[in-house]
Amino acid sequence: MYGSLHGSELTAQISGLYTTTQIKVIGKICLNLVDNNCPFCFLQQSSCCHEDAQIVPYSNYYTCECIDPLKKLFDPLNPRTSSCICTQNNFLLNSQCVQCPTDSFSSINSTVCTCSQQFQKHNVETNECECVPKYSTKIYGICSCLFENSDINEDSCFCLNGFGLVSGTQITCACEANKYINNSVCTACPSDAHSSVNDYQCTCDYEYQRHNTGANRCECYPIYSSKIAFGGCTCPDGSIISNTSCNCSNGQIMLSSMVCGCGLKYYINNSQCVACPNDAYSSAVNSPTCTCNQANQIHNKLSNECQCTPLYSSKLVATGVCTCFDGAIIQGNSCIASTTFC
Repeated sequence: MYGSLHGSELTAQISGLYTTTQIKVIGKICLNLVDNNCPFCFLQQSSCCHEDAQIVPYSNYYTCECIDPLKKLFDPLNPRTSSCICTQNNFLLNSQCVQCPTDSFSSINSTVCTCSQQFQKHNVETNECECVPKYSTKIYGICSCLFENSDINEDSCFCLNGFGLVSGTQITCACEANKYINNSVCTACPSDAHSSVNDYQCTCDYEYQRHNTGANRCECYPIYSSKIAFGGCTCPDGSIISNTSCNCSNGQIMLSSMVCGCGLKYYINNSQCVACPNDAYSSAVNSPTCTCNQANQIHNKLSNECQCTPLYSSKLVATGVCTCFDGAIIQGNSCIASTTFC
């Protein structure tokens, strides 16, 4: 009826007949023709629309349209009061609609886009789909966890087996400080030990100890020292500390009982361990003397040599064997005068 009216004729007839009625025209709505706050909006008065919209002609009528082409009316049934919102595949940034990147999408009235690829997030400042921050790396447009001991959960990478996320020149899953790697599992150090990142063994807090990774405890160095009440290790009696071990002094050796003493082939002389002569030995640890290999000989501690039993025998130079003097016979380790006469 009114589609063919123009100019003043349109104004007169519509304003006379419809003072507050809205008229639908091809799916759009003409503004209130007469309004106390905005009379004769159809005459292109810009104040009749929302601040981010403007009056535009449509067929033979006028309506409101968003100034930004990437926006549309939030409430098209009430164009005069409706604000403008971003359309699909756009997002609002600083009051402006911006197109989403090609590998993303959005619904209407969005402030951020949704990335098409998994494990990516839309950065509104750069307007790019980026891998989830700090956790994954993009290769050929695909984000994934590229460091060892990690896996993906929902939209981020997480570390496995007790490993923690460590940032440096690159993001990695590392065994954090005060833990150690044991059979590919990151395990906490014992309370009296510490470690650096990615260590395979902890460092014990007390001296002369080492970390037993299997048992996960600090132990004194084997054989050389023993742990005392406060947790530290001390050397056995008769030994001195050298670097990470205990060394026996005065020629002594560390015995299996974790004490210092003279071993086989040695004897004690004035608190010193002295090696037995080549033709003698000691039959027990911490022996006071040596035992000579040949019969009729005894060990002289002062000269440290095997000698024939005193007064009764003499050592043959060629063989080293002791023999009795004429008229004497061997009895035990000595020579005695013979009582047999011809």
